[in-house]
Amino acid sequence: MRRIVLLTVGKTHAGKSTFADRLSRLYPSFLVIDQDVHARFLNTHYQKLLPLDGPNRLKHQLTDTIVEHARLQSDLHLIVCNANLSKKQRIRFLQQFPKDQYRTILVHFDLAEEVLLAQVDASIKDRAEIRGAEDYRQILSRQRLERPEPDEADQVIRIRTQTDIESFLQDTAWFMNEEASKGPV
Repeated sequence: MRRIVLLTVGKTHAGKSTFADRLSRLYPSFLVIDQDVHARFLNTHYQKLLPLDGPNRLKHQLTDTIVEHARLQSDLHLIVCNANLSKKQRIRFLQQFPKDQYRTILVHFDLAEEVLLAQVDASIKDRAEIRGAEDYRQILSRQRLERPEPDEADQVIRIRTQTDIESFLQDTAWFMNEEASKGPV
């Protein structure tokens, strides 16, 4: 059986990390690799190394190192959890997983903007993983998502509501079996 790489795609506060954590509790053979965790770690322990503006390359390098280690040194399935807004970035990321060894699944969190705004407003999430004067509302307003296309991965699943998430988590056996149906869309 090929290992699974599940890549979450969506804007801030769409529920990607919560979904990944819940899925990994259902399947202990899954490892969650979450850039928000890496950002908090770097902000706590290596703040002096972080740029004042622009991309946080150190965070991306840390994530790349952890992904590479998990890929080469473990037999775990991976859930890579961050925004993944650009098609080019997603394709580049997934190219490191040979098709004969990995099955790739994109889970696209396509929640309505008003739902995301409500989740940002209700959130108790601290700002430890963001830099500068921005808040999550400002980040959400500037995020632009290139919608995933079917050719980006072996499978693309679209999540539009909390009900979709619950349905996916209640019926996860389908994606562990390569011969099973396509599952939720």
